[in-house]
Amino acid sequence: MTTRGGKREGAGGKPTWRYGKTKPVRVPVALAEKILEIARVLDEEGLESPVTNSKVIDLTGIAIYSSKDGAMVRLMDLLRAGYEIQPERLVRNLKVKPSLSSEINNLLKGQYE
Repeated sequence: MTTRGGKREGAGGKPTWRYGKTKPVRVPVALAEKILEIARVLDEEGLESPVTNSKVIDLTGIAIYSSKDGAMVRLMDLLRAGYEIQPERLVRNLKVKPSLSSEINNLLKGQYE
């Protein structure tokens, strides 16, 4: 006689999450879809890659210069607008007028404290 029901090896749905087991979590209904979207991105890209690390740069209010090589922006203008530029040594090694050197140091001090 064959028994039915009960726990069986390999039965049930297969996990779709790379990080393994899941658990139920209560979140506001209005945020549920966005939270799942963020969780999927983290699961696909890994926990080390922050979801908010966008590859989009908002240049609103930043001067864009033309040259024979194409459009350019000055790193100093990005620093003034509050952007963090990495690696820091790139900014520290800029060849600028002495009057701008102290301004760069002040801007960097605010970012890296």
